[in-house]
Order: sequence, then C-alpha cells, then structure tokens
Amino acid sequence: MVLRGHVKPVFSPYLLAGRNGIYPESFISLEESDLMDEDITCLRVGDCFGTWLHYEEPYTKEFSVVTTEPNAEFMKISANDYRRVITQIKHREHTEKLNLLLSCEQYRMWPKQPLISVADSIEWISYPPNTVLVSEGYKSPFIGFIRFGECHVLRQVDVLVTLKNGKKEQRTKQVVMGRLGPSDSFAEISLLLDEPVTCSIVTASDVELGVVRPEKLKNLDDVTQQLFRQSNTRTFGDLTKEDIQNEYLQQELKREWNEFKHAQVLEVINAYGVRPGYGKWAK
Repeated sequence: MVLRGHVKPVFSPYLLAGRNGIYPESFISLEESDLMDEDITCLRVGDCFGTWLHYEEPYTKEFSVVTTEPNAEFMKISANDYRRVITQIKHREHTEKLNLLLSCEQYRMWPKQPLISVADSIEWISYPPNTVLVSEGYKSPFIGFIRFGECHVLRQVDVLVTLKNGKKEQRTKQVVMGRLGPSDSFAEISLLLDEPVTCSIVTASDVELGVVRPEKLKNLDDVTQQLFRQSNTRTFGDLTKEDIQNEYLQQELKREWNEFKHAQVLEVINAYGVRPGYGKWAK
C-alpha cells in the first residue's frame, strides 16, 4: 500500500487478489506498450499493488512499481503473514457464528458437526430501524438469527373502522403480537418447507443478523435439515384469529385511553391559563 508519494506499475495487472487463486496467462508490459506515460495508471496514497497468492518466482518484476518522486513510503505484508491474518479472522468469525447458534435455545443440544455446517453457511447482515425483514403471506428470503437489536412481530387482522361520516368499513390492520431479540431466530420452517411465513417481522432498532440463505440451506445434508424441522416451529404460527382480535382490541383501548388522558390534561391547562415555558411556568 502506498503511504506517501506516487508510483507507476510496470506490468498490467499490477494488483491480483486472486479469489480463485489463478494467475493470468500473461502480463502486459506497460513500459513496452504504446501507452503514453500520462495514460499509465498512477498509484497514489491508499492504492495497493502486488499479490498475496503463492507465486513460483516471488522475486520477479510482474508486480513491481517505479517511484515517480523521492521519499516514497509503503506498507507491505508478506503472503505468509496475510494468510495467517485471514485465517485468524475466519476462525474468529466462525467462533462468533457458532456462539450465536448455541445462544439460541433450540440449537444448544445439537451435535457438533451439524452446528459447524450451519455456522459455515451463515453470513452477517445489518439493517436500520423500520426495515421489513419478512412479510406475512410471503416466503422468507432467509433464516435469521438475531445477533443484537430488536424486531417486532406483526400479524394482520380484519376490523371494522367507523369513518367520519358514520359509515363502517372493513380494513386490514397490523397488530404487534410479540418481539424478537438477541438469541432469537425466525423463518426456519418457511425456508425448509418453501411456504409463506405466518407473520411480518420489522426491525424496531438497528439489528445485526446472521442469515442462512435458501441456496446455502439446500446444500446442507439431510441430517442437518431434519434437525431444523425437529427443533423449530412456525414463528408465532400458533396464534388464532381470536388471539389476534383480542390483542388488537386491547391495544386500541390502551391507545384511546392515552388519547383521552392527554386531551383532559390539555383541557385543564387551557382552563387555568397555564402556558408551559412562559411566565411563572418558564422553569
């Protein structure tokens, strides 16, 4: 990595991360090309060159650069050191994913090998508040394991609403039926059986999840998939329409009572001429 100064590469490509571990068949010499000096890529502070892949001849010019001004400074890491750091990072991430699974009650008694297989399939993903992760009646895009944060679980209910003109109209409302927090998971059955979820899940705060996507779930062996089926139930799938109706009525009564109290307080304040922030009520 260039820390100070400017440099120009000698060959193209000059940087090879090589996710597939394969070098190009040939390198293009920029010194012998028809490109003008000003057309050759100039590497500045923060740019990188070289490779951390194993190379048969480590001391060749393919990944060399030429300084264009004095006192250039670089930060370097050897291929061996890079592999060691990456291995440590992967090991730490794997341990964190395994601990997340073990924090969920239904997975604590699983054998070690299935847990490792699921941990290897997890990827981290973060969401801001008020993000719909799963919609009721639709298939879930993943199995979610909550690392931190809180989510609201909502169910739909059909209710009669009185309009301003006195007429009644049936509308669909959403009711908060519960919450999910750290060490909770959701949508296992939805993905396993390829069926719609029974509730909507919306983030109530910043949330970080470990997720297993459908393609990763399909690659798990039959024993692990069977353990998923035996260990989980549909997320809030045991609620009846009566349960949802009752919860909606309770929440509506609570909302109306709070609005009534607020209105009464305002009426008293206005009746006595109280003006918060002014006169003797300034403090």
